[in-house]
Amino acid sequence: MRKGVVGSIVIAAFVVTVGLTAVATERQLAAQDARVEQAWERMTSAYFDWGRLARQSLESTRVDQAAPEDLLLSRQAVASLRRTSRIASPDAMELASLGASRRTLDEVTARFSVAMKTEAQIPGEAYDDLIDSLAAKRREAEAARAVFNAETLAYNRLRRRFPTVLIALAAGFGDRPYFDEPKDTTSARDR
Repeated sequence: MRKGVVGSIVIAAFVVTVGLTAVATERQLAAQDARVEQAWERMTSAYFDWGRLARQSLESTRVDQAAPEDLLLSRQAVASLRRTSRIASPDAMELASLGASRRTLDEVTARFSVAMKTEAQIPGEAYDDLIDSLAAKRREAEAARAVFNAETLAYNRLRRRFPTVLIALAAGFGDRPYFDEPKDTTSARDR
């Protein structure tokens, strides 16, 4: 009889321990998931700010060599960034869209920079300030991307550990994609 009571107590203690571990693990996953979403919001906001500044620079500065398609491309990229920034949990497709918008803005700002230099319609100091502000916004976006990828890496590592992987599967926590950029990430200032 004593062995049955002791066995029941051991089993109950084990079940309680597993239950508490599951609850703590689920909370830890949810907290890390929230950090990834916050990093996503900061990153898309930074990219949107950079894109908006690039578009405004193109629109407000009369550059005869700035092709109308560059204005259209910048507007489309900013609209895409705006749509992407409204997504709470990105998947690989949204990240690809964000990457495409980023590359488009890089190309447009590079052409804009060259046109501004050759036409010299604004004084050199104002040109430098404009290009520096574009570069600063781009660096902010890149820093936010690094934070997003770091938070995503932490989340994915946590999610893949045992026994967390079992709880993640049961609670519906899936892997999160990274925002990887192509190797050619030179800015307009660097070209």
